[in-house]
Amino acid sequence: MTKSATSRPQKRARVKSLPSSSPALQDASTTPNERLRLPTELLYDIIATSLGDFVSDLILSPVAAEWDAISSFLHVSRSFRGCTIRLLYHLWGDTFIHEQTRVLSNYKPTLSIFIRLSKLARDSPGEFLRERKPKLLSERVIRHPLSPLARLWSCLIRNTANANALLADCDGCQPESVFSLPDFEAMKASYDGLPEGVRHLLLGRVMRHIILRAATWFKLNALAVSVNNIFRMIFMMAFSDIPWQAFRFEISGPMNSDADVSVQSRILHEKIAALFSITADDLPSLTLGEIQAIGLDEAMVLLSVIEAEHDGRATFCRYLKGFLAAHLTDHERARHMWARTVTLFPLEAPPVEEDGIEDDDAEASDVDED
Repeated sequence: MTKSATSRPQKRARVKSLPSSSPALQDASTTPNERLRLPTELLYDIIATSLGDFVSDLILSPVAAEWDAISSFLHVSRSFRGCTIRLLYHLWGDTFIHEQTRVLSNYKPTLSIFIRLSKLARDSPGEFLRERKPKLLSERVIRHPLSPLARLWSCLIRNTANANALLADCDGCQPESVFSLPDFEAMKASYDGLPEGVRHLLLGRVMRHIILRAATWFKLNALAVSVNNIFRMIFMMAFSDIPWQAFRFEISGPMNSDADVSVQSRILHEKIAALFSITADDLPSLTLGEIQAIGLDEAMVLLSVIEAEHDGRATFCRYLKGFLAAHLTDHERARHMWARTVTLFPLEAPPVEEDGIEDDDAEASDVDED
């Protein structure tokens, strides 16, 4: 009697073992998170960009942030935490990071000090000029800034306060103290102290802002010096018999027409732009408040009065008005100067946009004749 098929022993299929170096075995043992992990270099740049945006927003627009990028990145993963601490050390040094162990302490008090001072420089700049200065300025991180960001930010706060104080007509502030070349070089040195590969990601926006502000105030300071020299010259001419031919101004070309003024203006602005490694088109336009703070309006009106009353000095006054006008671009002159003062060269001056200016001038001349 034959045995049934079911009683026969089954042959087990042999499973061929895979070598430990097999890609299939490696893929099977790798967790999904590890397979999706970004390269360290790419992760570093991503965090640097986001962290740079967060810090730049705090510096340029000191308001309460909607999120804390530092805290967020520190709690994502070990890779995120390591990259974040490394970037923070580039910015802050050992301000709140131990140099040897790289252990991070509470960074929020330091940020709070800088944010509050930034707000004060924007909203109440006169506080920085008083004898009793804000207590926050006595904090060690402000008195002795050691890290690149602390040095740059504290210098920017001081210059921002000086600029706003000058525009608010506060006593004790002069144009030469606002974004001076030594301060600009100091802030640029702090920026250049960051690693080359990430400095533009971390503080590129801030440095761009500093460059444009420094170029603007370099131009305003040059204009302020010229205005003050002209005021002194007019005072000397009023109380002495010094002829106007005795005064010399270093002007590189003629000022006989509006076209001449435009040429000299382009030359001046190209020189300023080259000094700060930007183009002339990058230079911000001056605001009316900035022009008034320098005293340009008063100087132009005074020169126009002397020009109308003294025939012998009319040519010289027109020359000086052209010299001052060359400190402004064509757009700035058309927007701020022509409608507010007697025109330099009436035949070539841009048309006045404000209604009623010409009628008011006509009525004023009728009154003078009476």
